[in-house]
Amino acid sequence: MNVATKPLLTGLLVLAGLNSQSASALSVSAIGSFNDPSATSAYFFNRTYNQDDATTPAQQLPSNLNSTTDSVGYFGWGIDPLQSLLTQEIIQSHFWFNGVGSVDGGPAAPVTLGTAFSLGSFTYTNERTVLSGGIVDIDFQMDLTLDGLSLLPIEYQLQINNTVNGGRTSFDTAQILSGPDNIAFSLDGAQYLLTFNGFSRD
Repeated sequence: MNVATKPLLTGLLVLAGLNSQSASALSVSAIGSFNDPSATSAYFFNRTYNQDDATTPAQQLPSNLNSTTDSVGYFGWGIDPLQSLLTQEIIQSHFWFNGVGSVDGGPAAPVTLGTAFSLGSFTYTNERTVLSGGIVDIDFQMDLTLDGLSLLPIEYQLQINNTVNGGRTSFDTAQILSGPDNIAFSLDGAQYLLTFNGFSRD
């Protein structure tokens, strides 16, 4: 069976200074987590492992994960009975996030004033699943640190509309229901505004 697996989105944001001071020496790191899943169907099998910042992750993730590490934020839903039987592990549709500056997300991202930069890699993998929960909502949160300053957590609410994957017109869909507001903050006497462009393809 061919499983359509592809990187979906990379988070981007812009740091805009409210004065003329330079922010070229700043860097940002992000830790991602998934929280509060809900579904329209009672037949909903799901697992969440928030270990984006874990040096020794407690959970080994499925082999179909498009990551070289288990140090990611992971939300999986449903179960693929055939692939799970063949691999002897639980294979699910899933989201994962690997934040910049986290254990295996690469170095903290440099920030140039007024220029978009990545917060990490976000991937959606779609399997042929049962017990998928119908329409599923999940909160995705990022904890951001800018040059040692912890900013307010930012949150996206995501929704997945699961189908039986039985034909060309029955694809699953994922959408963003809500995103974060801008964040105003001060650092070393300068005032800044952090805005979020959202997601873009890598």
